[in-house]
Amino acid sequence: PPRVKKIIDSVTIGPLATEEQNQVRNLITEFADVFALSVREVKPVDFIKFRLNIPKDVEYPTKVSQRPLTQAQKEWYYPVLDDFVTAGVLKAI
Repeated sequence: PPRVKKIIDSVTIGPLATEEQNQVRNLITEFADVFALSVREVKPVDFIKFRLNIPKDVEYPTKVSQRPLTQAQKEWYYPVLDDFVTAGVLKAI
């Protein structure tokens, strides 16, 4: 199927013997439903909760020293961030 081919083409398979590479491709084909080709395909789940157990007495800096992005960084980050917003992973503020 075209989707499986896209997934296999996107995965880098390390230096393995030919038979091992075929085994990896077969596993990818069998479990293709667990791969997302874009962040839009990632769906929230309700069966697991993620919590950071941060002690209440810990203080973090509120000011972040940040350098401006280079043009190359902007060209890469902005479309990715737009995809995250579209997928509902991020919310623009």
